Amino acid sequence: MPATKHDSILDVILVRPWWVSLAIAAVAYVVWRFVPPLIAGHAHLEHLAAGLMRVAPPLSIMFAAVVPVALLSRLRRRRLCKDEEEGEDDDTSELSSRRQH
Repeated sequence: MPATKHDSILDVILVRPWWVSLAIAAVAYVVWRFVPPLIAGHAHLEHLAAGLMRVAPPLSIMFAAVVPVALLSRLRRRRLCKDEEEGEDDDTSELSSRRQH
């Protein structure tokens, strides 16, 4: 039976495109800013509103902070792939030139 891998949420987010982190940060901000006042008038949802006000700001800040890291990581991976492709092209051109001699 294969071992299950337990990645943190940041590990999962960092392998996604940078705009996923930005979208999650925006949703967390909207939830933090607009949902608690909407549900504050309902007594049975009071604890939910308090929980959202406590959890959403750190989540939005955390995911917003991940955006530049994810963007830089993506640019680095793209550059490495491009360098590898150029290296393969050089190798194939050297092989074809050796075959011609």
